[in-house]
Amino acid sequence: MMAMSGEYPLEKARAEVASCIRIWKKIITERFSDKIEYAYVKGSSTKDWESPIDYVPELSDVDIHIMPREGCSLITALRPFEEALKISREYEEEFLRQNPAHLHVPRSQIVNLNPHLADPGFMLTSVPEENMLVGKRPQWKTLTAAELRRVDLNKLTDLRDTLSRLPESAMDRIGIDYVVLIRRLNYEVSPTPVRLLSQIEGDPHGVWEWNRTMIHRSLRSHGFDDVAESYREYYLTGWEVFRTGFRDNNLMRRLLGKAFDTLQATISHVEEMRLI
Repeated sequence: MMAMSGEYPLEKARAEVASCIRIWKKIITERFSDKIEYAYVKGSSTKDWESPIDYVPELSDVDIHIMPREGCSLITALRPFEEALKISREYEEEFLRQNPAHLHVPRSQIVNLNPHLADPGFMLTSVPEENMLVGKRPQWKTLTAAELRRVDLNKLTDLRDTLSRLPESAMDRIGIDYVVLIRRLNYEVSPTPVRLLSQIEGDPHGVWEWNRTMIHRSLRSHGFDDVAESYREYYLTGWEVFRTGFRDNNLMRRLLGKAFDTLQATISHVEEMRLI
């Protein structure tokens, strides 16, 4: 990991992500261990951070995947919504207790794997042993390179419709509505350049394991300079938006613009390559 302080305090962010993961491991073990087969953490929070784009506080997630045992629900309390909020509060309070001078409270995304396993478009990547929180490391059938490329290409095809609808959904947004739109587009920006690279790299599975610095580097090497630049600027602008507490509308508009530019440039290259 590249040691950084000041403008991009990645070392502090890394320590807080580690704290977040430890807390969730404790919560999952204490509350759900008899109800689940396994749980693991994945995504940008677990990869090497070479540069500021590899992790952006509050824009990046700590992704936790949980596989319930057959017939089990995670929350079985009489008032499940209240129980869910109680768990959320438990995480927050314990994190703040452990990190009183925190840079950020890492955003967690807990995914119940069960409804996704039959979806060929849901990415199941290899899980390093050190990423396991509970249970044994899962073993599942991996898509062939051709199958993975086809899944990625289908997602890129669907993205064209998403982009065509974005202008009308953005023109009446401001303030907190920008946060909602940022969240929505963030789910598209993160995987889209990867899907472009999976079409031309020799090992598409390996591309999905790369951090964003490596993705940026590969985009440049293949001549996708416009995608690489908007992709990099998106995450650097994300740092600025984070530092302003998601309260600067002009910065959030700039972030959304960089998101759109990344997606549009990617689709343009896919079309030029006559992949769709």
